[in-house]
Amino acid sequence: MRRTLSAVLMLLCLLLTSCGTAENGIRDAMTFRELLQESGGCCFTADVVTEVENRGYEFTLAASYHCGGSASLTGTAPETSAGITAALRARRKPGIPE
Repeated sequence: MRRTLSAVLMLLCLLLTSCGTAENGIRDAMTFRELLQESGGCCFTADVVTEVENRGYEFTLAASYHCGGSASLTGTAPETSAGITAALRARRKPGIPE
């Protein structure tokens, strides 16, 4: 279970950054971040294939991000990982009511 959650979190990081050279990757990631901030967030479903120790694994993930609020990633397939969710929420600054 812990290994699956770690893999899901790593996949979220990979989905929110881009591939390519470091310079292009950072620029593309910053452009993507700006677009997300302007639109208020996004929701998407991703079919992901990963390889661990020479064995392939396929996952379907539902992701959502709300600007200034929360982000979540939920496994929807295969059935053995369906419902596993990684969720983040914005930290409130001390002294500011929710």
